[in-house]
Amino acid sequence: MTLQRQVKQDRPPINHYTNMPNQPNNNGHSFGGSLGAGMKSIFDAGGRRYYILEHKTATVGHRAGEAQRIIVDYIEMGRDARCQVRYGEDCPTVSRRHAAISKGEDGTSWRLTPLSHTNDTLVNGKRITEPVTLHNGDEIQLSTDGPRLGFIMPEGDRGLVRSIGLSARLGLFRQQALRPYRRAMVVIGVLVALLAAAGIYFIVRQQGLIHDQQQALEQSRAAYTREKAVQDSLIAALTADNAALRGTLDERLSDLDAMGQSIDGTTVTPVTMVPRGGMPRIASRRYDNGALDRASSYVYYISAVAIDVTDEEGNVRRVPLDGSESLSGWSGTGFMLRDGRFVTARHVIESWLFWNDQEGQDFTLNLLANNGGAVVAHFVATSPTGRTMRFNSTMFHTNGAHDRRMTTEDGVVVSRANTDETDYAWFNAGGTGLDFDAAGSSNLGRGTRLTILGYPLGFGSNSDGAIQPLLGTATVSVPGLRDGVIYTTETSLEHGNSGGPVFYTDADGNLRVVGIVSAIAGSSLGFIVPLSAVK
Repeated sequence: MTLQRQVKQDRPPINHYTNMPNQPNNNGHSFGGSLGAGMKSIFDAGGRRYYILEHKTATVGHRAGEAQRIIVDYIEMGRDARCQVRYGEDCPTVSRRHAAISKGEDGTSWRLTPLSHTNDTLVNGKRITEPVTLHNGDEIQLSTDGPRLGFIMPEGDRGLVRSIGLSARLGLFRQQALRPYRRAMVVIGVLVALLAAAGIYFIVRQQGLIHDQQQALEQSRAAYTREKAVQDSLIAALTADNAALRGTLDERLSDLDAMGQSIDGTTVTPVTMVPRGGMPRIASRRYDNGALDRASSYVYYISAVAIDVTDEEGNVRRVPLDGSESLSGWSGTGFMLRDGRFVTARHVIESWLFWNDQEGQDFTLNLLANNGGAVVAHFVATSPTGRTMRFNSTMFHTNGAHDRRMTTEDGVVVSRANTDETDYAWFNAGGTGLDFDAAGSSNLGRGTRLTILGYPLGFGSNSDGAIQPLLGTATVSVPGLRDGVIYTTETSLEHGNSGGPVFYTDADGNLRVVGIVSAIAGSSLGFIVPLSAVK
């Protein structure tokens, strides 16, 4: 089963971060530069090379013989928490920022620069006071009695960054390009905490609404009980009157039969009364399978199949999402409208804008997209009729009005979108599709029953026969819109429903699209983007 995208329920907090210039460190190397080099190392299609630092001295942080692969263009060694090669307090003669290794101006060589003014840096036993070029097999020592490291440059194809598995490259990227810049990551962590707090506030607010709805429901139940009592009394009275009338009629018919009397030449025959069966039963809600089948033919299963990543120099690499590399794919639902638009949720198309985890794939792609690179996702969509469409994320119209974009003082840029009324994406695919009611989508009444079609958890897309979307339901929980979306309760959604159509049934029994599946909170509180919001 393809990895599914989890729907989300948070709302954006106020952005307290302002744009600030990129601040280089003392050696002219910025977070942006390190990030760019790290991204190139992850997705580079050319001949970038790496080197190895072999730890020859056993320390608390490193064992003797440990080989540390370096894939970025600049690292520092020392006891400071920002150093990529870090030592502990068991190495007191190692300075906080002792020495740095950077790529030479020729783009192929590596230079060692002493940073400490109190403790020596040695190469092959000789003290250095200015940058020197490193050669394969050189020994680096941090102070005269400090730890020693071997500088190794693997030869041939073994020395290419692309020879390291993508999963390992991602790990090295986090260690060498992200982790040293703790300050920037703290800012982003604060952002995540604020977003989480906003989500908690949002859920609490929804709980208040649910409480209000429960009170309204109890009041409705009480009114129903009172009304039912009145109806029962009326029914009892009518039943008594009916019994009296029937008794009288039976007596008259019996008299006429006994007398054999004729009226206008017609013999009156006994009449058999058909007993009444009581009050008529109200049929439970039933679905028109014909209408569902017609609607299903326009509901597509969407699967991400590849990602194009572009570094800051314009180099493009296509990463397949078929399991051959460590990047994960995802899936969702989309649908065709009668005006030729193909519609889905934005978080299905641009997943990297909806990251939750700084260690995750989406966050890494977000950094690339916002710091000189670009990300384009490629998809395949298939309908129950067998129609297949191929498209990419750049083809869609989206709304980034509520996106949060932050630049920290360390120069890192990160953005985040939210699952609110802007969580939609569409492009003009041509042809026909589902009937819809954009105007009516913004004023649905409380209690309106809604029908949902989609591919939760990928089910319905992986059968032996033709794919078929699964049926789901929801009930409008508050009249109209709240926070720009349709609130629902009793919502049957799972991951993979995202982007699917939400219908109401009109007076003629026709299914008409009124919204797009966006998110769910808890077990049943759903958030539907109304079609009126799709611009």
